[in-house]
Amino acid sequence: MLRPRRRIAALVLGAALLFTVGTSVQAGWLLVLSSILLGAAIAGLLLPLRMVRGVSVERRAPEEAFQGDLVSVELTARNTGRGMRLGLEIQDPHLSRTRMLVPPLAGWSR
Repeated sequence: MLRPRRRIAALVLGAALLFTVGTSVQAGWLLVLSSILLGAAIAGLLLPLRMVRGVSVERRAPEEAFQGDLVSVELTARNTGRGMRLGLEIQDPHLSRTRMLVPPLAGWSR
């Protein structure tokens, strides 16, 4: 489930305020600014969903480990879609919090 963030809420609120002021004083440039803010909020919601479509991540870890053992966990990212995927970041809280940047994933070609 998507959770709107504060930045998106601020963009939509700013767009609504600019639209209200723009319509009351008949200033077209305020309406343009309002539509730019609203477009940025919509793009911020839709583009990340499109960017991760077709990406699968697989975790490989040992089934058993003892306390104090060093355990290696391997994450494999694959792109099954056609387009290139750029700027992906994986967060894995499995054993310890880990964040890693994924190099560009090329898509499959027909």
